[in-house]
Amino acid sequence: MTVASDQALTIDPGVEVRFTDISDDQAGGEDNNRAELYVYSTILEEGTEADSIVFTSNSQSPSSGDWYGIYLRGNSAHGTFSYNRIEYATYGIRMYHLFGSTSDTIRITHSLIQHSGTGIYDENGHRSFIIADNVLQYLSGYGIQFEYAGWQSVARIQDNIVQQTNSPGMYFNYRDSVIVSGNTIDGGGSEGIYLYQVNAAVISENSVLNKSNEGISDYIMWQTLQ
Repeated sequence: MTVASDQALTIDPGVEVRFTDISDDQAGGEDNNRAELYVYSTILEEGTEADSIVFTSNSQSPSSGDWYGIYLRGNSAHGTFSYNRIEYATYGIRMYHLFGSTSDTIRITHSLIQHSGTGIYDENGHRSFIIADNVLQYLSGYGIQFEYAGWQSVARIQDNIVQQTNSPGMYFNYRDSVIVSGNTIDGGGSEGIYLYQVNAAVISENSVLNKSNEGISDYIMWQTLQ
């Protein structure tokens, strides 16, 4: 499914979207063999605590990677996600080349992403990001992965629970500014929080438990890690 640049998609609380496993009738997008929700414009997925929005596999025996995930791409793409449950995908929410303005904020809050590859992924995002109060668990890749960013782009990663990820729970590579606070990272392989070539970072009041490598790894920090 594609949301074109001249369209918008709003999904109401309580809606459940199911994807046929390892199948894409359009044979397009990022993976010709997996269905995805491809967004070039605005998507609003605002559930409620009592009535979440669900994205899942339609398989009777679902597994990670049954479908590709939700993919925001390009200058016009924008998304707000709250009280979502996303599962059995390659990526829960993937964002790519969201240039635009740093005054435009992408929000992912109060959501559960599980049994997938990587939970939340951004590459070349020039926006501001608020990733807060989510649970990301049982992931074969990263919990939260941010790669490259424009000047003055800020990623605020607050009060999330990340459990059982094979790669770092949180990974930041060539970012301008990150604020990582109040998160709990528990279990799995690799590091808890990994930073590489980050211009400025505030890391505070996080708990990292039961990871197979360092709790926090930082390489070539350009400003003081707190």
